[in-house]
Amino acid sequence: AGIHGRSNDGAYSLVLAGGYEDDVDDGNEFTYTGSGGRDLSGNKRTAEQSCDQTLTHMNRALALNCNVSVNDKHGAEAKNWKEGKPVRVVRNCKGRKHSKYCPEEGNRYDGIYKVVKYWPDKGKSGFLVWRYLLKRDDDEPAPWTRDGKEKIKKLGLTMQYPAGYQKEKENKNEVEEEAATPNKAKRKRKSQGSESPKTSPAKSLKKIKVEDYKLSH
Repeated sequence: AGIHGRSNDGAYSLVLAGGYEDDVDDGNEFTYTGSGGRDLSGNKRTAEQSCDQTLTHMNRALALNCNVSVNDKHGAEAKNWKEGKPVRVVRNCKGRKHSKYCPEEGNRYDGIYKVVKYWPDKGKSGFLVWRYLLKRDDDEPAPWTRDGKEKIKKLGLTMQYPAGYQKEKENKNEVEEEAATPNKAKRKRKSQGSESPKTSPAKSLKKIKVEDYKLSH
């Protein structure tokens, strides 16, 4: 998960990837957990919650999108949430294990959402986290609905892959398959190492008679 924005201007977009244990996704609305509170030293991409989150940086940026004054103590709720700043939401396939609304592969743009409210809460890990409730406010049908799927088909939209992605995926699948079935991999290597009698360079050696060698005085 990640927020793109500025702490003095607001959030422009966010990615749902199931990165936090507290995230709840119901499609047209979802609760989102802010960033921070994790020790990501040593080039770690993710870690368990280890301290409280604060309403600063990107957490504050997302709070600014809510149509109400920022309150870094108790949070706030907008009476007219649709008047808030729009947030473009992208769902990532990594969130599929937690949400059926995430795509099975890659990233998918899911439309405009607005922040309804935000509040501090104690997460499952016991540390304070900032939660946000966002609701979809987009005229276009959601891509997981029947209307959305029909529009995708009508427009001819397809998954876009980076160069070399498919080949890399095939190689990865082969490695995983061999790791899962080691006996099959051994048989494959054995068959590649053995050659047919016709092409084998190894031939039975013929016995050659050698005359006795004597030293002359």
